[in-house]
Amino acid sequence: MRVLHVNLSTHFGEAELQTEHLIRALAAATPMVQHLVCHKESVLNQRLRNTERLMIHHTSHRWFNHNLPTVDLVHVHEPHGLGWAWWHKRRTGTDYVVTWRNAARLQDNKKNREYFESASTAIAISRVIQRHLLETSWCGVRRIPDSFIHLPNSAMNVTRLRGEFEGKFIIGHIGEANEKVKGQRVLLEAARELRREMPDALFLFIGDGPDLEKLKEESADMENVQWAGEQKNLGDYLSVMNVFAYPARSEPFGTILLNAMDYQVPIVASQVDGIPDLIQNNRTGLLFPKAQPGPLADALRQLYRDTGLRNQLAREAHGQLKHFSLKAMVINHINLYRQWLMPDTPVETETAETEASSPEADKAPSEVASPEVATSEEVELDTPDTPQSNNGST
Repeated sequence: MRVLHVNLSTHFGEAELQTEHLIRALAAATPMVQHLVCHKESVLNQRLRNTERLMIHHTSHRWFNHNLPTVDLVHVHEPHGLGWAWWHKRRTGTDYVVTWRNAARLQDNKKNREYFESASTAIAISRVIQRHLLETSWCGVRRIPDSFIHLPNSAMNVTRLRGEFEGKFIIGHIGEANEKVKGQRVLLEAARELRREMPDALFLFIGDGPDLEKLKEESADMENVQWAGEQKNLGDYLSVMNVFAYPARSEPFGTILLNAMDYQVPIVASQVDGIPDLIQNNRTGLLFPKAQPGPLADALRQLYRDTGLRNQLAREAHGQLKHFSLKAMVINHINLYRQWLMPDTPVETETAETEASSPEADKAPSEVASPEVATSEEVELDTPDTPQSNNGST
């Protein structure tokens, strides 16, 4: 089996991290020959260049570098690569699947239809994305959740942080300082409401981003708020948190929540998009309505007062991690590849997701709070216009 992965992003975000996880895990678990089409200057290129049985090919545009060794299937991991795979199929006839990580609805137009109707299967990382893709009826849809990898910690650093935060009840948040997406202002408003009622609580924000300075300025008068900026040793900080707060306004999946579960930190999160796939309200965490600081403050107050509830939620959440392991993700992808390329081959059924043919085919369990209905935001992909040249490469 020969699979060609496509990721043309030059930055390194969640899609690139998951691409790296999958390629490395497939290389370790199978004799599969893999290829990767990526940008020469990408972080992904640097991180994967020594991977066993992986051939890396560079391109800077979807029309370039299609004279590649024959493969059985192309797997697209981010939107820019979708145009490359579409054109590659026109040139070579090679089928492609696409992993889709955007929780907004796709615009119903000719450009989007052409990319997705040409795809063999779309892989949704959460139920809300699966539902939106099924609504289009453009291609088959399978749900395969993202995976997480344990974030290491340092005993020395954890001891130092515990000394620094001694006597404090740490309510932590990790995420890009982008208020329209991550909702840090909602958490700040809750912190302002609770500052006298919970005098030993410290709201610790970790992450850099375009709104960091503005948010720091808005909270300059709040002694119960601390901004730590970007940190690479996230496992150290998770080790000292009493509660993890995640007030996202939009979240396709939420891998950082799995990292918090891994460290058995009880979670309070907004009930939006893919988060209810991970958090079962009152069982593995507490959910509150999006952009509502009052209910968020109520949930934080409840956890602050109830040690038993914190321990119970953390324990139950930790027990769910097996469903989001790297092993489960690899098995699901191998099954997908085999079912498409070798339909008569038996598949492992313990962790494999089933392909859905209707929005009702993969509903959330009854105990999981239903995701909030998506907004009217829509996504439009690059136009698949005819290229001026199709034989260049970089």
